[in-house]
Amino acid sequence: MPTENRSSNTEMVSVPPYIGLEPLVGLYYPAQCRRCGWVGSSEELTEDDAQCTRDIGDRLCLGDCDELGRDDLLGIIQAMAKASQHHQGEPVAWRGINELGDIVTEWIDGAPPEAMVDLCGQPASFASLELAYTHADPAEVERLHADLSKAIGILKTLASGRGLSRAELDEFLSASAEPQVKW
Repeated sequence: MPTENRSSNTEMVSVPPYIGLEPLVGLYYPAQCRRCGWVGSSEELTEDDAQCTRDIGDRLCLGDCDELGRDDLLGIIQAMAKASQHHQGEPVAWRGINELGDIVTEWIDGAPPEAMVDLCGQPASFASLELAYTHADPAEVERLHADLSKAIGILKTLASGRGLSRAELDEFLSASAEPQVKW
């Protein structure tokens, strides 16, 4: 998890691994879970104990949450900005984008070349390039881990000889649908 040292003290600020989706409106305040690192609106916490309600497989995190002050939020934003500037390794694919923002090539494997030419050998360029890296989104890794755990459970059930009902199999297959990949 990328971190940044705060200038005012020696505390390290990390990019939160999970971000809540509810807007910060009304009397709700920004909060962070001490257990899983989630950051979001207090609207998403349990009403009685202000605990984290982020789904972790078949249960909720229920870690205690603290209110975040503006210095904490600024530190998180600065750490996120810094982390977004650092890529992990070489790009594994790229595609070209024209001046209008239209994608004008398919994904091309590898890093983009130093100089580009079109099919006729003439110099070519794009307004910008979109690069793809191999680092995985933590939420996607967690979802895949949950799917793997379910699959192992099904295999154990089948291996025990009990069998699996069609409804149980359908439920697993529908919950494990291939997600839309966003680059």
